[in-house]
Amino acid sequence: MRGCICRDGRASYSFDVIRDFARELHSARYEMILKKSVIDETIFKEEQSSYATSTLSPRYVWDKYLHEIYDPIISKSVLEGINTLASKEFEKFDRDGWYGIVPIVVQDRGYLVSFDPLFSFDRKEVGYIITYMSDHHLIDLKREFKVVMMMVSLIIALVSILILYFVYRIRTQHDLLVKNANTDQLTQIANRAYLILQLNYMLKTARRNNHPLSLIFMDIDHFKLINDTYGHRMGDGVLVELSIFVSQCIRESDIFGRWGGEEFVIILPNTGLNEAIMLAEKLRMMVESHQFDNGHVTCSFGVAQMIDDDTKETLINRADRMLYVAKEDGRNRVRPKAN
Repeated sequence: MRGCICRDGRASYSFDVIRDFARELHSARYEMILKKSVIDETIFKEEQSSYATSTLSPRYVWDKYLHEIYDPIISKSVLEGINTLASKEFEKFDRDGWYGIVPIVVQDRGYLVSFDPLFSFDRKEVGYIITYMSDHHLIDLKREFKVVMMMVSLIIALVSILILYFVYRIRTQHDLLVKNANTDQLTQIANRAYLILQLNYMLKTARRNNHPLSLIFMDIDHFKLINDTYGHRMGDGVLVELSIFVSQCIRESDIFGRWGGEEFVIILPNTGLNEAIMLAEKLRMMVESHQFDNGHVTCSFGVAQMIDDDTKETLINRADRMLYVAKEDGRNRVRPKAN
């Protein structure tokens, strides 16, 4: 993993791309160092061997692969000499929070070293981008120091903005992909795949901690009649309205999703059968009394509680059978499975 730490430390972007882009703007050597504490907290231990302590400060590391790449502008040996001389000034900058340019002379050649901080999305300082510029007229450069500093600052600011922009785009696309994979596109609640995934996890957790777990299957009564009478657009509207309504009536820890068609599932962690029945009955009455756009809507409910040898399939099947019984008994009612 090579790059800049972003908002939660779980993403990075290749610094090679940024460095090549910066070189097109200004001929210099660019390095990136990151706080060792940030690497220790955000990078897998097996990945941490890819980083080495920088010669600027023992509290910062750099990616060994990027550091070892041949750079025609400033060789590695010269770079180490520059860092040794610049380390004291860097410690002052890092301690006092002041950033500037350090003039260094190594092997009768002059260099300017600038430090530009990198921040995470929560505004915590995580490292620096360092620019090493070779200059044969250091004395003349010092006389024009303010102008040069402004130019360098603008370049580094541009590089920093590009890094943040690329990281933001990657994170946004990642979040969108995760949401689309787990969300029903019509109702914007959990989809069937996510329900199965969560149920499997909650079964293992409940069994390990010896906690109860219950499941509610609910189905809109005579939904085909709604579609045939008012059209599929109205039917979709009922599904969306019911999803919003039920989501507001359950706990944050409960998982509510669309199983398919007009069927919905509610996973209830730390909930016994009697509590699940009470919730299902409450939802049944609230749906019955709610004024939907097409008028009157009712739902049937099947309830089941996890038993010792349950799998996700057996628990789902018991709740589904109870839903079938509720419909056979006349709809708009709750039917529990006594374990």
